[in-house]
Amino acid sequence: MYDWISEYRKTLQAHSGPLIDFIEWRPTPQHNVEVLNDTADLYRYFDATLATEFLYSCVERTVEYDLPREIDCLIRHDQALRRIMDTVEMPDRLAENLLMFIRQNQGVLPKRRRTGEFKQLTDEEVAKLEAVVNDAFEGFDQREGDKSDETEEPESPRELKFPEPNEHWIFDREVVVLGGQDADKRVRCEISREALYDHFGGDGKDELQVFRANRETIEDCARQKYLAGRTEPDRSVLIRTLDLPREQQ
Repeated sequence: MYDWISEYRKTLQAHSGPLIDFIEWRPTPQHNVEVLNDTADLYRYFDATLATEFLYSCVERTVEYDLPREIDCLIRHDQALRRIMDTVEMPDRLAENLLMFIRQNQGVLPKRRRTGEFKQLTDEEVAKLEAVVNDAFEGFDQREGDKSDETEEPESPRELKFPEPNEHWIFDREVVVLGGQDADKRVRCEISREALYDHFGGDGKDELQVFRANRETIEDCARQKYLAGRTEPDRSVLIRTLDLPREQQ
């Protein structure tokens, strides 16, 4: 539903839009709306066909596409971890971090991590581990079957604003998510923990606090990527450590 937020809004407006002419209202000093007439009958027994069809399409996509993709990701993740441990023995948490850093850095272990917690690895071992992760996730990021791509051509991005603070931390993906807005279209933006650590001194600190202290710079980076068309296959924006200026390292 989040991916098709514009269609969701259109579905709601298909019912509420025609009712506006029958509603008497006035603005309040608190910048709200006060309804002056009885509107209960307008919302009784309404035709929910469009809403039902839209909800069905969301459930259908979840069952037929999103869940299989998530299962595929977990299988690839577990296979990559096993092969990492078979290649170089290390603590489970360190192996998880290694996998995450390579994935977030487009298949390459970041130089800062290479000389940090993974400095004991040889160049040959690093090359083998990068190959393990890349082999495990080969073809995964080429997202197919996105229904939204079948029904309409993607619009050219016009602008990207961040109208209200709504950031939150996704623990299992280790990213901070912030919601952007391009006209009436919602744009999901994310910054990786790796980028927060490498560029904003976030190592060992609360990720949301680090983000909020550097909000303007991060939003500018997300805006530049979005307007340049450098989005993920699902049209979201992911800020990786390589996307940020070197002077912030």
